[in-house]
Amino acid sequence: MTARETPAGPKRPAVLLDSLDDERERIVEENDHFVAVVPYWAVWPFETLVIARRRAPSLLGLDDAERAALGAVLKNLVLRYDRLFGKPFPYSMGVHQAPTTGAETRECSRLHLHLHFYPPLLRSATIRKFMVG
Repeated sequence: MTARETPAGPKRPAVLLDSLDDERERIVEENDHFVAVVPYWAVWPFETLVIARRRAPSLLGLDDAERAALGAVLKNLVLRYDRLFGKPFPYSMGVHQAPTTGAETRECSRLHLHLHFYPPLLRSATIRKFMVG
């Protein structure tokens, strides 16, 4: 039985987890529960994606060890950005997760918690980009 199967048969595709198989050289930070990677589809310079290794639909679905691991990956990722630019690094972070209220658990169980980091800088610590509107 593979990581993507259950005793009842194969699970639905785990696109984010499957993409990690081809992204080993793009991994920025990782631990037992989370991976921070520059995805091949990144649109912005220094954009990263933080992916849970276990398909959890939301932050509420993480256990204590996973929450601690997420904190560690986020801290290390932000420190890497700070070191890269030699100053505290501003960023926008988006959390993609299942709704935490009003949704049926069955409908959201296929969702996969992940976070996007969008640094508001282009090529240096002084050239800003504006991506909100």
